[in-house]
Order: sequence, then structure tokens, then C-alpha cells
Amino acid sequence: MDQHADQLSTNIRQELSKLVPRGSTVLLAVSGGKDSVVLSHAASRRTHEPEEVVTSRSPEELKGVAHWNFLVAHVDHGLRGTHSQKDRIFVESLAEQLGLPFFCKIAADGSIVDQNQGSLEESARQVRYQLLLEMAAEQGAEFVVTAHHRDDQAETVLHNLVRGSGLRGLSGMSVARPLGEHCQLLRPLLSVSRQQIDHYAALHQLTWCDDHTNADRSFTRNRLRHDVLPYLQTHSNRDIANSLETIARQAREAISIIDEVAGNLLDQCQLERTPVSCRLSRATLQSASEPLIRHMLTLLWIRQCWPRQKMTSRHWSHLSESIVNDTTSRRTLPGSIQMTLDHNIIRFERTNEA
Repeated sequence: MDQHADQLSTNIRQELSKLVPRGSTVLLAVSGGKDSVVLSHAASRRTHEPEEVVTSRSPEELKGVAHWNFLVAHVDHGLRGTHSQKDRIFVESLAEQLGLPFFCKIAADGSIVDQNQGSLEESARQVRYQLLLEMAAEQGAEFVVTAHHRDDQAETVLHNLVRGSGLRGLSGMSVARPLGEHCQLLRPLLSVSRQQIDHYAALHQLTWCDDHTNADRSFTRNRLRHDVLPYLQTHSNRDIANSLETIARQAREAISIIDEVAGNLLDQCQLERTPVSCRLSRATLQSASEPLIRHMLTLLWIRQCWPRQKMTSRHWSHLSESIVNDTTSRRTLPGSIQMTLDHNIIRFERTNEA
């Protein structure tokens, strides 16, 4: 086995072994593009190793051999006409070749454009994760795995920097995060470069679907991928992806410390919590600073799995200022979140589960 290709498979195996108990049902999110095809191939190759290969491994190595129930999940956004249909057929055929069950959901007409005020990229992303979460729930899967890699991480950090997303935005994507109340989103390829993925695909002579919209420079991420990052790589004489990952790692370390403090504050003031609502005691927050309250609110959104993409720094600031200064208040926030402040009780409720 080629060393680089073997390393890619090892990365997947090791990351999943840290996070997923043996015997778990795991949804592999496969679009049909090169990255997700490589992910599904590398994962399934390890699950179907010959018995003599498995039994020859040491106990330490066996900890990393995948013993999970993999399912292939595909989301048809319905945005590219016959191309979307061809992608779906391709992924179904791929799943059959790999010996894995195939599941698919098709986005409802108009759901992507309407959900996020015209932001097609972000709207498609939200719909995709919602449909993946639905498939996971239907199949009893507690884990959804995507093929995001190191170069995707660089794009994400740079994109968030341009948007002014703050420290959490600079932290980029995490290897694991909640997708729903009972489901985790995993990204085992975050330490793998695009070059390694290309090499693996070539070595195993894999085929995939090319999405022509990935070359459309009207999308911000495509401009970053095709123009900005290559320019920085050429003219800085540095490994830009590595530099951005270093920034992301340092931001995650800082956030972990702040999260611990903010999490304790949230636990202290939380009176009641359901998947769609939360009641907080305002009295507990009287001695807390506004920056800490803002961070606590962000943490609340994360715990609730509420969308934060449209929550700007102004939203967070106005929210924390209201909690500190107002007696009564009512606000409608992005993501159909209602905030009601009534003296010493703060109530948040998501009124429309999109």
C-alpha cells in the first residue's frame, strides 16, 4: 500500500476510533464529489478487510480498525436539474459497489432560496445538514461524517476572517460538533490535504462527479479557493493552509477556556431547557460582564443547535445590552428565535423549526 494513501485511511480510522463506539451506525455524507468519494472508499475499505488481515493485527492496531455500520447518505439539493439527478444515481451506484446501504433525501422546492434570505451557499448548507440529520434519526445513526479537509479549513478560516466572525469564526471547523440533540457531526479528514486526497483518488482509480458550480466565482468561497488562497500561497512563500490551521488551533484553545467559564455561568442561570426553548434567571447574570454574557449566549445557541450564521456581532451586542439594562423587552432574532425579557426571567424560543 502506498504510504500517503495508507496515511489517509489511518487518519480516518484513528479519528473515528476516538469518537465513535464500536458497533455504532455512522452516516457517510456523500455528494459524489472527489472528497466524499475518497472518504467513503477509504472508510469502507477498512471495514471489509480480509479476516486474515484483521486477525494479524496487534491489539493496539485493532483499536483503530473500523467496526462500524456505515451508511451512505446523499442530499439532492435540486439546484442543478439533470446534473443533480446524475449525482444521485452515481452515489447510489457507488454505495452498491462498496456494499453499503444508500439513503437519499431531496430538498423541497424553494426551500433553499427562501430559508436564508437569498444567500444560496448558506441556505444550501443549512438544508443539507437538516436533511442529513433527518436521515440519521430515521436510521438510528448518532454520527454523520463529512469529507471536509485541511484546505477546506483554510477557506473557512479565511472566509470567517473576511466576514468579521470573531474568535469563534477564526477557530474554523472542529473535528466534532453537535448536529442535533442526539447526533454528532464528525470531520475525520481535517488534517488531510487536498493533495493527499487527489493522490488517493488517482492511486485507486476512483471516479467522481464534478460540480460546475464549484468554479463559479460569484460565490465567495470559490473566489477564496481559486484566487485568494493561491495568490497568498505564491506570494507569501509559506504554507498558507498550515498557517491558517495554526491560527484556528490557537483560537480553539482560547475558546475552550472561555467556554468553560461561560458554560458554568449558563448552567447556573438555566431554569428550564427543551430542544426549542430555554428559560434563564436574569438575577444570576447581574455580576457578569457583557462580553461574558455574549459568549454565554453563543454557547446557548450551540447547545440548542440553533443557526448562528445570520447572528452578527450587532445582534449579540444588542441582546446582551438588553439583558443587562432593560426591564422588559421582546426581540425577534435570525433563525426564528424569539427573546422575551420579563424582569428576572429571560426566555428564548425557536418559533419555526425550518
